[in-house]
Amino acid sequence: MRDTQLNSAKLCFFLVYMILFASLLYCIQEVPYGTGSWDEDLYGNHRVVIQVNEKADAVWLHVPWRRRDANPELKAAILIDGRTEKQILNLCRININREFGDFVLQPTSGPGKYYLYYLPYQMEGRSNYPKVTYPEPEQTADPEWLQSHGLTQDGLSSLNQSDFPQVDVVEFQAID
Repeated sequence: MRDTQLNSAKLCFFLVYMILFASLLYCIQEVPYGTGSWDEDLYGNHRVVIQVNEKADAVWLHVPWRRRDANPELKAAILIDGRTEKQILNLCRININREFGDFVLQPTSGPGKYYLYYLPYQMEGRSNYPKVTYPEPEQTADPEWLQSHGLTQDGLSSLNQSDFPQVDVVEFQAID
C-alpha cells in the first residue's frame, strides 16, 4: 500500500515537472516582432513572415499570434509568395482562433520566404469618419489539391500536423 502511494506521488511530481518544463519551452520560443513595408490598402497592417525550408506540395503553418480581435476565424488571410509577390491560392484554414492559426499551404516557389497577411481591411466613407470592414475568408484553394492532401470537410477532423513538413514563423510585422 505504501509503495503504491509513493509511486503515485512520484508520478504526480513527474507530471507537474513536465508541465512546467513544457510551459518554459513555450515561453522561450517566442517569435520576434518587427516592422515592414507593403501596400497597406491591399493587405492591411499585420503580417507573419514565414520560412519554408524544403520543397513540398503542402506544408503546415502554425502561427502563435495571440490576437485581440473578436472572431478571427471570420476574417480573411492572404498568403503572398516572397519571390514572385503573387498571391498563393492553395491555402487551407485548419483551425483559426485568438491564440493561434493553423494552415496548410502550397509553397509555389519552393523553399524561401512567404508572407501571411491577416486582418486585411476595406475602408469606406470620409477620412474623418471612416468605416472599416474586414472581409470574410474565401475558399480559393483548388479542390483537387485539397482532396489530394486530405483537406476536405471529412478529412479535417483526422488531420495531423505531423503529416506535413513544418514551416518556421520568422517574425510578426506591423506596417512601418
